[in-house]
Amino acid sequence: MEDATPVRPSRDRINERRIRYLLLLCFGILALAIGIAGRTSYERFQERYRFGVVRIDRTEVQAPAQEKRRGTIVVSSALIFCAAAGLGLFWWLRRSRRDSAIDIDELRQTHERLKENEARLRLAVAAANIGLFDVDLRTGTVQYSAEWKRQVGYGDDEISTSFGEWQSRVHPEDFERCQQAAQKAMSEGTNEYDLEFRFRHKNGAYLWIMSHASVQRDVDGVPIRLLGSHIDMTQTKLAQLELLSRNAALEAAANAVVITDRAGVIQWANRAFTTLTGYTLDEAVGKNPRELVRSGQHSREFYKDLWDTVLSGRVWSNEMINRRKDGSLYCEDLTITPLCDENGVVSQFIAVKQDITDRKQAEEARAHLEAQLNLAQKMEALGTLAGGIAHDFNNILGAIIGNVVLAEQDIGAGHAAMESLEEIFKASCRAKELVQRILTFSRPQVPQRSVISLRPVVQEALALLRATLPAGVELSTTFDSETPNVLADPTQIHQVLMNLCTNSWRAMQGEQGRIEIRLEGVTVDGESARGALPGQYVRLSVTDNGVGMDAATVKRIFEPFFTTKPVGEGTGLGLSVVHGIVKAHGGWIRVSSRSSIGTTFDLYFPAARGKEEVAAPESRKVEASANGAGLHVLYVDDEEALVTLTTRLLERRGYKVSGFTDASEALAAVRLNPAAFDLAVTDFNMPGMSGLDLSRELMRLRPDLPVAVTSGYITEELRAAALGSGVRVLLHKPDTVNELCSAVQHLADGLKP
Repeated sequence: MEDATPVRPSRDRINERRIRYLLLLCFGILALAIGIAGRTSYERFQERYRFGVVRIDRTEVQAPAQEKRRGTIVVSSALIFCAAAGLGLFWWLRRSRRDSAIDIDELRQTHERLKENEARLRLAVAAANIGLFDVDLRTGTVQYSAEWKRQVGYGDDEISTSFGEWQSRVHPEDFERCQQAAQKAMSEGTNEYDLEFRFRHKNGAYLWIMSHASVQRDVDGVPIRLLGSHIDMTQTKLAQLELLSRNAALEAAANAVVITDRAGVIQWANRAFTTLTGYTLDEAVGKNPRELVRSGQHSREFYKDLWDTVLSGRVWSNEMINRRKDGSLYCEDLTITPLCDENGVVSQFIAVKQDITDRKQAEEARAHLEAQLNLAQKMEALGTLAGGIAHDFNNILGAIIGNVVLAEQDIGAGHAAMESLEEIFKASCRAKELVQRILTFSRPQVPQRSVISLRPVVQEALALLRATLPAGVELSTTFDSETPNVLADPTQIHQVLMNLCTNSWRAMQGEQGRIEIRLEGVTVDGESARGALPGQYVRLSVTDNGVGMDAATVKRIFEPFFTTKPVGEGTGLGLSVVHGIVKAHGGWIRVSSRSSIGTTFDLYFPAARGKEEVAAPESRKVEASANGAGLHVLYVDDEEALVTLTTRLLERRGYKVSGFTDASEALAAVRLNPAAFDLAVTDFNMPGMSGLDLSRELMRLRPDLPVAVTSGYITEELRAAALGSGVRVLLHKPDTVNELCSAVQHLADGLKP
């Protein structure tokens, strides 16, 4: 806006010149008046002298001449002054007219500038969307600018000048606040104030208005006017409210939200982030997340993929393990979204973090349970398969063992084939025990403990291991001849040794190595017994030269589901089972291991008490005397060879035998003549009808008929079911001649009065 101040100095100069010209004119007029007065006085004197009125002497004669000269001088001076005054007056008039013309031009230019500035001001006010109002506090009238009226939807003549018109349009919730602000400005002398309030538009909607007002006072300080402006900030306010709403939503979000710059430096984070990480907002802002939460659990390639993705403008999402302020680890589901500026260049990142630690732990627990279930299913499937195989295999072994006994009876003690038959019998018995252990391993049962020597058990387990270990693994044994006997379940000891040795060769990671098994008797005092009773123990040691373990791993190896094997290669149950078996036997385990050196497991089992004796090996000498007393035996088995063998064995002992390979045929024979049979022996696992089913049917036909059931795998469930079916004797299959004959004899003895 141009300055109009040059107008006043121009007028001051004109007034000063006017005063000087007027003074000069006054002096000229005064000189003219004096000259005229002198001339008049001289003419009167001359006239008096001429008519003799005045008499003069010589000197007086000369006086007129002098007076005349004086008058001439005065008149001349007056004429000169008058001429000068006239010239000055002429010059002044001319100059005044010229100055007046200049002054008018300046006034015209100033007026034009004022009009131009006013137009500019109106345009600026309109462009800035500023409405103006002027309240006369004495009359209560208000003057509104056109822009003010336009903002609220009215024309120039559509709204009254009453102050009540303004008040009626203020939102009821904001009116009191507006009134208090105005009263405070007028009463406290602040004179100016700012307000934000809602104001009703002509269409009924409310606008958000920003107002600035100033109080004008009279000379006594009394408020007389209120001048102010209105700015429609509805869109800005709505955007601000929306932004605040979004910020509030982000702040209250359950997931952690972090905003960083292009370099990853944190600019803002919500409460969930501070809760998740343990860092306050002040501690986090200005820091890079790698300075705060990086756990070291991820590779360089992992982070390279992250940065390559987000810097290219693409969203990156993955699971990440980070570290809290207290050092604990947590798992989060992380999504990073790049934000681009107007040029399409990535300028910021928004990271949304969901804590999935509990979910991952639940997934791991579920995976462990699934692995346990899978293991149980595998074991069940293995047990079913082994049971099916064992059923047929046991029948074969039973036929072999039985025929060996019959052959030995036929050829006599001094025959050359007796030694071969002896070896056949031993091999068959070993096969029988092996099948039984396979069944026990795949179908856990109540331990059957007896006083045994661990050496045969270890030797048998190692014989099986040698067939499965890689060629590069050397297996050596050391047995102490003075090793005491122990009260143990051979099958469980076999399972423990197999598990430990399998872990040992896996610790060699496919390379050559050595596994050493040592069995010896030791005396343990109270301290080294770890709470167990001091005394004699048998120590079974398994040592390998594999990769070994650190102290932290050793502390956890017996935890259920803990494993150092890759995912899918181990359940973490092996050593926990070993620990449970040893502890159930009253012993304990000591582990020593060093990384890259190897590991030693020392298993301690209490030695058997002095009065306990080792179970005597089964005698296979069978008396062939006829002591069956002609009792009629019903024998049922789906294996024809066993039916033939058993028939021959029992007939040699004086029994009458009716053998059947079909349970329904046997049942039909009993129905035909129930009193013809004195006792029954049946296999448990038969097609069509099991041995228990047959027993129940026999009980209905002959409640007093003694029944024995043979099975290759006897469980507690089978024992309970057999008892409920009226079965009196359960025999392990393949049963030896003595076992079978003893059972039949037991049943026969029950028939005697």
